[in-house]
Amino acid sequence: MHRLEGKNPLVGYHEAKMFDVLAQIQLIIASAGNEPEPKNGFEFFSTALKAIGYDVELAGNIPDKAIEKTAVLCFGHQCYTIYRTYKSNNIPVPKEHLKRVEKAVSLLEPIADEEPKIEKYRLSSHMY
Repeated sequence: MHRLEGKNPLVGYHEAKMFDVLAQIQLIIASAGNEPEPKNGFEFFSTALKAIGYDVELAGNIPDKAIEKTAVLCFGHQCYTIYRTYKSNNIPVPKEHLKRVEKAVSLLEPIADEEPKIEKYRLSSHMY
């Protein structure tokens, strides 16, 4: 799969999903153990965001193909999940992540305009 990584956003999408699941598991473990900061969960989120971030770069500013739109939606989901995790753990959201959130919103808005089924992602612009 990694040979296709430079050409196909699907590779990073699947990698991001895998690390997202691992991060969610770590967050559950941390919350069950009353850990103040779920460090492993954030590391997995970071890896997931890097994987899908590369796919978003491949898609460009105007995602065209279905897989590019899917990568952008996954990127938006990752940004929102990380944002929500920071907030729910009373950890200040880093400025660089707020910039990623703004980028996700700017990419999601045109997709939501084109496709009514994706209208719910317009709400992501109201999260911060």
